[in-house]
Amino acid sequence: MSQQAFEAKVAEVLETVIRPRLRRDNGDIELVRIEDHKIFVTLTGACVGCQLSSITLSGIQQKLMEAVGRPVRVIPAHAVPWAGQPPVKAAAAATAALA
Repeated sequence: MSQQAFEAKVAEVLETVIRPRLRRDNGDIELVRIEDHKIFVTLTGACVGCQLSSITLSGIQQKLMEAVGRPVRVIPAHAVPWAGQPPVKAAAAATAALA
């Protein structure tokens, strides 16, 4: 599977499988970016501050692995300060964080 097909499949699964389930509980998910096998997302709505959000992310990761047929890592974008920035700014932010 090409990277473009992989990204399309991830977006499709998030939209058609994951999002409806989260919305039933007044939550939601936003796809921030994809880098290789790392999928950066933001949980919103009722998911913000929920004690079970880490379990939710694990379940999302499992569903995505089943759908794309390869290992993936779902990472909350807030855990990586530069996740929502374009690659050039992300590199600068990563360098600044290490300084």
